[in-house]
Amino acid sequence: MVVKEWNFVRVIACLSIVLLHSSTSVGRIFGYSELFDLHFIRILLCYATPTFIILSEIILANKYSTSIPDGFFKKRIKWILGPFVAFALIDALIVSYMRSNPDYIFDKLMNNLQGHFIGYFLLVIFQFYVLHFLVVRYQIKIEKLIFMGTVLMISSLWLLNEEIYLFEGSSSIQMISFPTWLGYFVIAFLIGKHYEKLRPHLIVHRGLILVGLLFSIMLIYASYQAGYTDVSSRRLDIMPFTLFVTLTLLSIGSSLPHMKLVDLISKYSFGIFLLHWQVQRIITPIIFERTSLSSLTFIAIVFLASIVISMAIVKIVSYVPGSSYVIGKIRNAPKSKKYESEALSRKAS
Repeated sequence: MVVKEWNFVRVIACLSIVLLHSSTSVGRIFGYSELFDLHFIRILLCYATPTFIILSEIILANKYSTSIPDGFFKKRIKWILGPFVAFALIDALIVSYMRSNPDYIFDKLMNNLQGHFIGYFLLVIFQFYVLHFLVVRYQIKIEKLIFMGTVLMISSLWLLNEEIYLFEGSSSIQMISFPTWLGYFVIAFLIGKHYEKLRPHLIVHRGLILVGLLFSIMLIYASYQAGYTDVSSRRLDIMPFTLFVTLTLLSIGSSLPHMKLVDLISKYSFGIFLLHWQVQRIITPIIFERTSLSSLTFIAIVFLASIVISMAIVKIVSYVPGSSYVIGKIRNAPKSKKYESEALSRKAS
Protein backbone atom coordinates (compact mmCIF):
# COMPACT_ATOMS: atom_id res chain seq x y z
CA MET A 1 0.00 0.00 0.00
CA VAL A 2 1.22 3.48 -0.88
CA VAL A 3 -0.26 6.44 1.00
CA LYS A 4 -0.20 9.62 -1.07
CA GLU A 5 1.36 11.80 1.64
CA TRP A 6 4.32 9.44 1.79
CA ASN A 7 4.97 10.24 -1.85
CA PHE A 8 4.60 13.93 -1.05
CA VAL A 9 7.16 13.76 1.76
CA ARG A 10 9.54 11.74 -0.43
CA VAL A 11 9.32 14.26 -3.28
CA ILE A 12 9.81 17.36 -1.11
CA ALA A 13 12.79 15.74 0.64
CA CYS A 14 14.26 14.67 -2.70
CA LEU A 15 13.87 18.13 -4.25
CA SER A 16 15.31 19.75 -1.13
CA ILE A 17 18.50 17.71 -1.24
CA VAL A 18 18.90 18.41 -4.96
CA LEU A 19 18.43 22.13 -4.28
CA LEU A 20 20.97 22.03 -1.45
CA HIS A 21 23.55 20.30 -3.62
CA SER A 22 22.80 22.67 -6.50
CA SER A 23 23.80 25.55 -4.24
CA THR A 24 26.89 23.58 -3.20
CA SER A 25 27.90 22.97 -6.83
CA VAL A 26 27.42 26.63 -7.73
CA GLY A 27 29.14 27.77 -4.54
CA ARG A 28 32.26 25.82 -5.48
CA ILE A 29 32.50 27.84 -8.69
CA PHE A 30 31.29 31.29 -7.61
CA GLY A 31 32.68 31.07 -4.10
CA TYR A 32 30.45 30.53 -1.06
CA SER A 33 30.73 34.20 -0.15
CA GLU A 34 28.39 34.85 -3.10
CA LEU A 35 25.80 32.65 -1.40
CA PHE A 36 26.08 34.28 2.03
CA ASP A 37 22.42 35.37 2.04
CA LEU A 38 21.39 31.78 1.30
CA HIS A 39 23.52 30.16 3.99
CA PHE A 40 20.76 29.86 6.59
CA ILE A 41 18.40 28.36 4.01
CA ARG A 42 21.10 25.87 3.05
CA ILE A 43 21.31 24.81 6.71
CA LEU A 44 17.53 24.29 6.84
CA LEU A 45 17.65 22.15 3.69
CA CYS A 46 19.84 19.68 5.59
CA TYR A 47 16.63 18.16 6.99
CA ALA A 48 16.15 16.37 3.65
CA THR A 49 18.37 13.31 4.02
CA PRO A 50 17.19 12.47 7.59
CA THR A 51 13.57 12.86 6.44
CA PHE A 52 14.19 10.52 3.51
CA ILE A 53 15.63 7.99 5.98
CA ILE A 54 12.80 8.48 8.49
CA LEU A 55 10.19 7.92 5.77
CA SER A 56 11.73 4.56 4.88
CA GLU A 57 11.20 3.35 8.45
CA ILE A 58 7.69 4.84 8.71
CA ILE A 59 6.65 2.83 5.66
CA LEU A 60 8.40 -0.31 6.92
CA ALA A 61 6.84 -0.09 10.39
CA ASN A 62 3.42 0.49 8.88
CA LYS A 63 3.71 -2.72 6.87
CA TYR A 64 5.67 -4.96 9.26
CA SER A 65 5.16 -3.88 12.86
CA THR A 66 4.26 -7.35 14.16
CA SER A 67 5.93 -9.81 11.80
CA ILE A 68 8.78 -10.05 9.30
CA PRO A 69 8.11 -11.58 5.85
CA ASP A 70 10.25 -14.25 4.23
CA GLY A 71 13.08 -12.88 2.14
CA PHE A 72 13.14 -9.66 4.16
CA PHE A 73 16.91 -9.18 4.00
CA LYS A 74 17.41 -10.76 0.59
CA LYS A 75 15.35 -8.06 -1.13
CA ARG A 76 16.92 -5.25 0.86
CA ILE A 77 20.46 -6.42 0.23
CA LYS A 78 19.73 -6.40 -3.51
CA TRP A 79 17.96 -3.04 -3.64
CA ILE A 80 19.75 -1.12 -0.88
CA LEU A 81 23.27 -2.51 -0.52
CA GLY A 82 23.45 -3.27 -4.25
CA PRO A 83 22.93 0.39 -5.28
CA PHE A 84 25.22 1.51 -2.45
CA VAL A 85 28.15 -0.54 -3.75
CA ALA A 86 27.37 0.34 -7.37
CA PHE A 87 27.32 4.08 -6.72
CA ALA A 88 30.37 3.87 -4.46
CA LEU A 89 32.19 2.59 -7.55
CA ILE A 90 30.54 5.09 -9.92
CA ASP A 91 31.48 7.95 -7.61
CA ALA A 92 35.08 6.70 -7.39
CA LEU A 93 35.31 6.48 -11.19
CA ILE A 94 33.91 9.97 -11.74
CA VAL A 95 36.12 11.59 -9.09
CA SER A 96 39.20 9.83 -10.46
CA TYR A 97 38.30 10.93 -14.00
CA MET A 98 37.81 14.56 -12.91
CA ARG A 99 41.17 14.47 -11.15
CA SER A 100 42.79 12.78 -14.15
CA ASN A 101 44.20 10.26 -11.69
CA PRO A 102 43.21 6.63 -12.39
CA ASP A 103 45.32 5.46 -9.46
CA TYR A 104 42.93 7.24 -7.09
CA ILE A 105 40.01 4.92 -7.92
CA PHE A 106 40.79 2.20 -5.36
CA ASP A 107 41.44 4.61 -2.47
CA LYS A 108 38.28 6.57 -3.24
CA LEU A 109 36.25 3.36 -3.53
CA MET A 110 37.46 2.19 -0.11
CA ASN A 111 36.54 5.55 1.40
CA ASN A 112 33.14 5.45 -0.26
CA LEU A 113 32.39 2.00 1.10
CA GLN A 114 32.91 3.49 4.57
CA GLY A 115 30.24 6.09 3.83
CA HIS A 116 32.37 8.97 2.53
CA PHE A 117 30.03 9.91 -0.32
CA ILE A 118 26.44 10.93 -0.94
CA GLY A 119 25.21 7.32 -0.83
CA TYR A 120 25.95 7.00 2.90
CA PHE A 121 22.22 7.30 3.63
CA LEU A 122 21.74 3.79 2.21
CA LEU A 123 23.92 2.34 4.96
CA VAL A 124 21.82 4.18 7.56
CA ILE A 125 18.62 2.84 6.02
CA PHE A 126 19.99 -0.71 5.99
CA GLN A 127 20.90 -0.40 9.67
CA PHE A 128 17.32 0.68 10.30
CA TYR A 129 16.20 -2.53 8.59
CA VAL A 130 18.39 -4.57 10.95
CA LEU A 131 17.06 -2.67 13.97
CA HIS A 132 13.51 -3.14 12.71
CA PHE A 133 14.06 -6.88 12.35
CA LEU A 134 15.39 -7.12 15.92
CA VAL A 135 12.55 -5.05 17.40
CA VAL A 136 9.86 -7.13 15.69
CA ARG A 137 11.57 -10.49 16.05
CA TYR A 138 12.12 -10.13 19.79
CA GLN A 139 8.98 -8.08 20.45
CA ILE A 140 10.92 -5.20 21.98
CA LYS A 141 8.70 -2.48 23.44
CA ILE A 142 9.84 0.37 21.25
CA GLU A 143 8.06 2.93 23.44
CA LYS A 144 10.59 2.20 26.18
CA LEU A 145 13.44 3.13 23.87
CA ILE A 146 12.34 6.72 23.14
CA PHE A 147 14.35 8.31 25.93
CA MET A 148 17.40 6.08 25.55
CA GLY A 149 17.43 6.38 21.76
CA THR A 150 17.15 10.17 21.86
CA VAL A 151 19.88 10.55 24.51
CA LEU A 152 22.20 8.19 22.64
CA MET A 153 21.62 10.06 19.39
CA ILE A 154 22.22 13.48 20.95
CA SER A 155 25.36 12.18 22.67
CA SER A 156 26.71 10.74 19.43
CA LEU A 157 25.93 13.95 17.52
CA TRP A 158 27.62 16.01 20.24
CA LEU A 159 30.77 13.89 19.99
CA LEU A 160 30.81 14.34 16.22
CA ASN A 161 30.26 18.09 16.42
CA GLU A 162 33.04 18.36 18.98
CA GLU A 163 35.23 16.17 16.75
CA ILE A 164 35.65 13.63 19.53
CA TYR A 165 36.10 10.19 17.96
CA LEU A 166 36.00 6.84 19.69
CA PHE A 167 39.20 5.78 17.98
CA GLU A 168 41.49 7.15 15.30
CA GLY A 169 39.94 7.31 11.85
CA SER A 170 36.44 6.50 13.13
CA SER A 171 34.68 9.71 12.08
CA SER A 172 32.95 8.11 9.09
CA ILE A 173 31.87 5.11 11.17
CA GLN A 174 30.40 7.38 13.85
CA MET A 175 28.59 9.47 11.24
CA ILE A 176 26.73 6.52 9.74
CA SER A 177 26.45 4.16 12.72
CA PHE A 178 22.99 3.59 14.19
CA PRO A 179 23.58 5.38 17.55
CA THR A 180 23.86 8.67 15.60
CA TRP A 181 20.44 8.04 14.05
CA LEU A 182 18.69 5.96 16.74
CA GLY A 183 16.31 8.69 17.88
CA TYR A 184 14.99 8.99 14.32
CA PHE A 185 14.50 5.22 14.12
CA VAL A 186 12.47 4.98 17.33
CA ILE A 187 10.18 7.89 16.43
CA ALA A 188 9.75 6.72 12.83
CA PHE A 189 8.88 3.20 14.00
CA LEU A 190 6.18 4.56 16.30
CA ILE A 191 4.76 6.85 13.62
CA GLY A 192 4.59 4.01 11.11
CA LYS A 193 3.17 1.47 13.55
CA HIS A 194 0.37 3.79 14.68
CA TYR A 195 -0.04 5.73 11.45
CA GLU A 196 -3.75 4.97 11.00
CA LYS A 197 -4.52 6.46 14.42
CA LEU A 198 -2.04 9.30 14.06
CA ARG A 199 -3.09 10.42 10.60
CA PRO A 200 -6.29 12.31 11.55
CA HIS A 201 -4.47 14.01 14.44
CA LEU A 202 -1.87 15.35 12.01
CA ILE A 203 -4.66 17.27 10.29
CA VAL A 204 -6.59 18.35 13.38
CA HIS A 205 -3.47 19.53 15.20
CA ARG A 206 -1.68 21.01 12.21
CA GLY A 207 -1.50 24.37 13.95
CA LEU A 208 0.45 22.93 16.88
CA ILE A 209 2.78 21.14 14.48
CA LEU A 210 3.45 24.43 12.68
CA VAL A 211 4.20 26.11 16.01
CA GLY A 212 6.70 23.35 16.74
CA LEU A 213 8.19 23.84 13.27
CA LEU A 214 8.56 27.58 13.86
CA PHE A 215 10.18 26.99 17.25
CA SER A 216 12.67 24.53 15.73
CA ILE A 217 13.59 27.09 13.05
CA MET A 218 14.15 29.71 15.76
CA LEU A 219 16.41 27.24 17.58
CA ILE A 220 18.56 26.77 14.48
CA TYR A 221 18.61 30.52 13.85
CA ALA A 222 19.77 31.20 17.42
CA SER A 223 22.67 28.77 17.05
CA TYR A 224 23.40 30.21 13.61
CA GLN A 225 23.62 33.70 15.07
CA ALA A 226 25.91 32.31 17.76
CA GLY A 227 28.34 31.16 15.08
CA TYR A 228 27.25 27.54 14.50
CA THR A 229 27.17 27.71 10.69
CA ASP A 230 27.90 24.12 9.59
CA VAL A 231 25.81 22.92 6.66
CA SER A 232 25.23 19.36 7.84
CA SER A 233 22.42 16.92 8.53
CA ARG A 234 24.28 15.95 11.70
CA ARG A 235 23.89 19.28 13.45
CA LEU A 236 22.52 18.91 16.97
CA ASP A 237 19.72 21.38 16.29
CA ILE A 238 18.58 19.77 13.03
CA MET A 239 16.86 16.85 14.79
CA PRO A 240 13.74 18.70 16.10
CA PHE A 241 13.48 20.62 12.83
CA THR A 242 13.62 17.39 10.82
CA LEU A 243 10.89 15.77 12.91
CA PHE A 244 8.57 18.78 12.68
CA VAL A 245 9.17 19.15 8.94
CA THR A 246 8.30 15.47 8.48
CA LEU A 247 5.09 15.81 10.51
CA THR A 248 4.20 19.04 8.67
CA LEU A 249 4.68 17.44 5.26
CA LEU A 250 2.65 14.39 6.29
CA SER A 251 -0.12 16.70 7.50
CA ILE A 252 -0.14 18.83 4.35
CA GLY A 253 0.24 15.83 2.06
CA SER A 254 -2.73 14.03 3.59
CA SER A 255 -4.98 16.98 2.67
CA LEU A 256 -3.78 17.36 -0.90
CA PRO A 257 -5.29 15.55 -3.89
CA HIS A 258 -3.24 13.14 -5.92
CA MET A 259 -0.92 15.04 -8.24
CA LYS A 260 0.62 13.34 -11.25
CA LEU A 261 3.80 15.38 -10.99
CA VAL A 262 4.30 14.28 -7.37
CA ASP A 263 3.70 10.66 -8.34
CA LEU A 264 6.15 10.97 -11.25
CA ILE A 265 8.99 12.48 -9.22
CA SER A 266 8.36 10.03 -6.37
CA LYS A 267 8.66 7.18 -8.83
CA TYR A 268 12.20 8.29 -9.73
CA SER A 269 13.18 9.78 -6.35
CA PHE A 270 15.60 7.01 -5.35
CA GLY A 271 17.51 7.32 -8.61
CA ILE A 272 17.43 11.12 -8.44
CA PHE A 273 18.80 10.98 -4.91
CA LEU A 274 21.75 8.85 -6.02
CA LEU A 275 22.41 10.36 -9.45
CA HIS A 276 21.92 14.10 -9.12
CA TRP A 277 25.27 14.81 -7.44
CA GLN A 278 27.19 13.05 -10.20
CA VAL A 279 25.15 14.87 -12.84
CA GLN A 280 25.82 18.21 -11.16
CA ARG A 281 29.55 17.53 -11.05
CA ILE A 282 29.54 17.20 -14.82
CA ILE A 283 27.02 19.82 -15.95
CA THR A 284 27.87 22.70 -13.57
CA PRO A 285 31.29 23.49 -15.12
CA ILE A 286 29.83 23.09 -18.61
CA ILE A 287 26.99 25.55 -17.92
CA PHE A 288 29.41 27.98 -16.28
CA GLU A 289 31.74 28.00 -19.29
CA ARG A 290 28.92 28.67 -21.77
CA THR A 291 26.78 31.21 -19.93
CA SER A 292 26.98 34.31 -17.78
CA LEU A 293 24.37 33.98 -15.05
CA SER A 294 23.69 35.29 -11.58
CA SER A 295 24.26 32.78 -8.79
CA LEU A 296 20.52 32.37 -8.11
CA THR A 297 19.71 31.75 -11.78
CA PHE A 298 22.64 29.36 -12.00
CA ILE A 299 21.36 27.39 -9.00
CA ALA A 300 17.86 27.19 -10.52
CA ILE A 301 19.20 25.89 -13.86
CA VAL A 302 21.49 23.32 -12.22
CA PHE A 303 18.60 22.24 -9.99
CA LEU A 304 16.14 21.69 -12.83
CA ALA A 305 18.69 20.21 -15.23
CA SER A 306 20.02 17.68 -12.72
CA ILE A 307 16.50 16.48 -11.92
CA VAL A 308 15.50 16.06 -15.57
CA ILE A 309 18.79 14.42 -16.57
CA SER A 310 18.71 12.07 -13.55
CA MET A 311 15.16 10.99 -14.36
CA ALA A 312 16.09 10.42 -17.99
CA ILE A 313 19.08 8.29 -17.02
CA VAL A 314 16.98 6.22 -14.61
CA LYS A 315 14.33 5.71 -17.29
CA ILE A 316 16.86 4.59 -19.89
CA VAL A 317 18.84 2.36 -17.52
CA SER A 318 15.63 0.76 -16.20
CA TYR A 319 15.30 -1.12 -19.50
CA VAL A 320 18.57 -2.94 -18.80
CA PRO A 321 18.08 -6.31 -17.06
CA GLY A 322 19.29 -6.20 -13.46
CA SER A 323 19.37 -2.40 -13.40
CA SER A 324 17.27 -2.31 -10.21
CA TYR A 325 20.38 -3.51 -8.35
CA VAL A 326 22.03 -0.23 -9.36
CA ILE A 327 19.26 2.39 -9.47
CA GLY A 328 16.76 0.64 -7.20
CA LYS A 329 13.19 -0.32 -8.00
CA ILE A 330 11.07 2.31 -9.71
CA ARG A 331 8.11 3.00 -7.45
CA ASN A 332 4.50 2.69 -8.58
CA ALA A 333 2.03 5.53 -8.22
CA PRO A 334 -0.39 5.31 -5.28
CA LYS A 335 -3.95 4.10 -5.59
CA SER A 336 -6.90 6.46 -5.60
CA LYS A 337 -7.84 8.30 -2.42
CA LYS A 338 -10.97 6.19 -2.01
CA TYR A 339 -9.01 2.95 -2.27
CA GLU A 340 -6.34 4.26 0.06
CA SER A 341 -8.85 5.28 2.74
CA GLU A 342 -10.58 1.91 2.55
CA ALA A 343 -7.24 0.11 2.87
CA LEU A 344 -6.32 2.14 5.94
CA SER A 345 -9.72 1.48 7.49
CA ARG A 346 -9.43 -2.27 6.87
CA LYS A 347 -5.99 -2.34 8.44
CA ALA A 348 -7.17 -0.36 11.47
CA SER A 349 -10.04 -2.76 12.01
